[in-house]
Amino acid sequence: MAKGKILSKVAGKVTGKAAKKTRKKMSKAELEALAKKKKEDSPKVQKQKEAEAKLDKRMKEKDARKEATGREKRLLDLKAALQKNRNKRKDLEYKPTPEEAGRKAERMMRGYRLQEAKGKQGAFNRLKAEVEWLKQNDPQSPLIADRRAEMRRLYKSADIDKNMEVKPRKPTGASTPEERLKERRLKQIREVAKKREERKFVEEAGKKLSDDVTNSEKKMAKGGYATKTNKGATDYRAGGMVLSVQDRRKKRG
Repeated sequence: MAKGKILSKVAGKVTGKAAKKTRKKMSKAELEALAKKKKEDSPKVQKQKEAEAKLDKRMKEKDARKEATGREKRLLDLKAALQKNRNKRKDLEYKPTPEEAGRKAERMMRGYRLQEAKGKQGAFNRLKAEVEWLKQNDPQSPLIADRRAEMRRLYKSADIDKNMEVKPRKPTGASTPEERLKERRLKQIREVAKKREERKFVEEAGKKLSDDVTNSEKKMAKGGYATKTNKGATDYRAGGMVLSVQDRRKKRG
């Protein structure tokens, strides 16, 4: 009975009025859980308790190994060894000999070298194809010397097969003399057309402005009238300019 009263008091302190209203409906297990939640330790204390529990567990296991005999002792020793070497090299793991480790490293390096040589062979073939295209379409291009120098560098750095057949390939940004001549002509044509459009626009704009001035002069000479709007600060309606005599000052009172 006394324990139930204590739990009820704890629940009332935690939840206030809501707990007082509902504590009659709460079961004993719920009240115990609520009291346990109230008495939770701080994070620092919780970590300290976890560390102490681990140390106690290790001491118990150590004592159990000392007391054990026969097969049970061997199993406990094996378990301790595995736990000790969990983050290190396990004692049961196979350790290769220096000769085996050397052969494994050599195989890996051979694979890397083959992969690198394959990539360099592809680059050599691409440069060779571009040189062939330049020879056929633009023999005087300075790009030929640049690509041949790069091919010599690749040939010295890897095992390259020079005799592989390739199809001529156009380099990026390259063009034949005929294409360059055509491009220059098109550029000149575009510039001439642009100048003609600008001259035509100026002539049309000047002609329109001249016509507007001439028409306005003719209209005013025949008794024309102002074309400004009749709304705003000034009034241009028939009867002359009319000034507003309304008092627009703010009334203060």
